Amino acid sequence: MSTTSPHDSATTSPTVQENGLPDACGHKAAQRGLIRRVLGTVWAMLLQRCPRCHKGQMFQGAFTMNDPCPVCGLVFQREEGYFLGAMYASYLIGCVILTPFYFLLAGLFPTWSNAAVITALILPYMVITPAVFRYSRVLWIYFDRAVDPSEINDCVYEKVQRRKKEGEKGAPPLDEGAGRAE
Repeated sequence: MSTTSPHDSATTSPTVQENGLPDACGHKAAQRGLIRRVLGTVWAMLLQRCPRCHKGQMFQGAFTMNDPCPVCGLVFQREEGYFLGAMYASYLIGCVILTPFYFLLAGLFPTWSNAAVITALILPYMVITPAVFRYSRVLWIYFDRAVDPSEINDCVYEKVQRRKKEGEKGAPPLDEGAGRAE
């Protein structure tokens, strides 16, 4: 006769379903992990952090990007013209911001013409244009990394950027008089 109870085996090893997936408890833990990862990514996007490490700042000024990430070295601009796609993100952000406010202003001031409502929207929007610029690039980089998460950095632009950074850090200063015959 066995001295173990059915509860002992459940506590010592997780139960696995026929298809090899963990039971509901393991599934819930996986869901919590996924939710935590998604919220961490959204938080990193809001703070404009690197999509790989979520620590390095993507911008060093209002419009100047760090390239590469100061923490993990991810090259943000994979190639020339890379941020052309950020224009689509900028358009999306602009529509999300301006459309509700257009209808709000048109409803609050029904006597105003469309041109007056649009002018009233453009002036405050110009103030937040730098933020739209930054977040459109952040959104584009995160979208691109989600679609192509490859860690292979073999494109020519990245190699050139890496060489420039290595030259700035470790190369001795050039002696302008060296190599000249006197």
